[in-house]
Amino acid sequence: MLGDWIFHQVVGIPMGTSCGVYLASFLLFTYEYQFLYDIIRRKDTDMLYNLEHIVRYVDDILVLDDIVFHLIFHHIYPQDTLKLQNELMGLPTHFLDLGIKLTTDAKRSFLVTFVHDKKKDPKYANVPMTRYPHPDSNLAKHVKLNVILSQAYRFKCLCSLRKDFLQALAELVNCFINKGYLLQDMLHVTNRFFRFNVPLYGITSWSLLSKCFGKSLELRLGSDHRPCQYTYILFCLPVY
Repeated sequence: MLGDWIFHQVVGIPMGTSCGVYLASFLLFTYEYQFLYDIIRRKDTDMLYNLEHIVRYVDDILVLDDIVFHLIFHHIYPQDTLKLQNELMGLPTHFLDLGIKLTTDAKRSFLVTFVHDKKKDPKYANVPMTRYPHPDSNLAKHVKLNVILSQAYRFKCLCSLRKDFLQALAELVNCFINKGYLLQDMLHVTNRFFRFNVPLYGITSWSLLSKCFGKSLELRLGSDHRPCQYTYILFCLPVY
């Protein structure tokens, strides 16, 4: 409904329905299954190897090495009803909340992953968003603080490098502090995460981990003594 107008969706699955995700996955799976079945029946092992680095989550597809996919996707999905749109190409890129980039050191080049925040995309720059519960909300205190804990576990799974993990965690902590949460509560919940997650990025000692984190959290304060844009969390050990 928009104003006095009521619109009826006629293309696609209505968003928000509990079965929508499963219907979309099952529909796409039927086309993919038939295509793979035909390949196996023809014993085309080369084609199978070329498809091993392609993944799909609901209606998003990630192609890490596009050798043949751009030539065959129209044979997999019917183009009259399921047209694929190429949103991103090259590196860095992202797939859902997973960022992917190429890192080079003195001896090699390798792919690393990091946290991608869709809210930072330019097309959402002017869209107002409410992020995370307010400290004065009626939610229990531990429920509000556990948002940080759950996000820290997500960052740990997504980030290959310690510096990317720390940047994501620092921005999260800073967002909560700017909302009015106490720094003491932030340190308590983050220390709780680190206590149960050693080894972490090469650090195997909880006492060293706690010491590094507790002493190197720096808040850059503005003239009004409130945290400004960034909170920096720095470890004293080299990044792996």
